[in-house]
Amino acid sequence: MNIKVLISGCEKCKHTYTLLKNAADKMANHEVTVTAVDDILEILKYDIISPPAVIVNEKVVHKGQIGRASCRERV
Repeated sequence: MNIKVLISGCEKCKHTYTLLKNAADKMANHEVTVTAVDDILEILKYDIISPPAVIVNEKVVHKGQIGRASCRERV
């Protein structure tokens, strides 16, 4: 699974990336790659105006900060 976290450098973005990266690191039986993307042109390709956003296998699955465990599990 390939996960991209579209970020702008704000604390919400950093927090979202950290939460997903930590969750992916705990999934030892699955191949999961989490990448932070901060290039504005790349972010705009996904029609995202205000990061953070989460892309899983090239599909936008979440816009906005991920704060609760239930949201992280959904991704």
